[in-house]
Amino acid sequence: LATETLEGLSGSGFVADLDVDADSADAVAAELVSTGVDAVVAYNDDVAALVAGALLHAGVRIPEEVAIVGHDNSPLAALFHPALSSVQVDTGELGRYLASVALGLVEGSAPVPPPPTTEATLIRRASS
Repeated sequence: LATETLEGLSGSGFVADLDVDADSADAVAAELVSTGVDAVVAYNDDVAALVAGALLHAGVRIPEEVAIVGHDNSPLAALFHPALSSVQVDTGELGRYLASVALGLVEGSAPVPPPPTTEATLIRRASS
């Protein structure tokens, strides 16, 4: 699923590989600025905060010049300045599903059921 998502996104924008450290974030921020990117969707709030910090350090105004959205709605999202918008998903439901799949595989029971459909909610804050 992640590969399919990445393939879908790669034709519609800029996809950056990022090591989770300040030097890598600064390099990605410079590339984002040079390519004129005006929005970032990060795979979690930690990475969103790292990229946002690097953009702010480079003098980029958030959200006026670049909007940023993270994923997982961690406590960090609300504490960062500007507060990060984030996508929230019911991880409890996904965890229960994965636990039942793992148990079924260990017990050798029925085929793996399709994953649940979970609702994603955008928690809009100051970064977008």
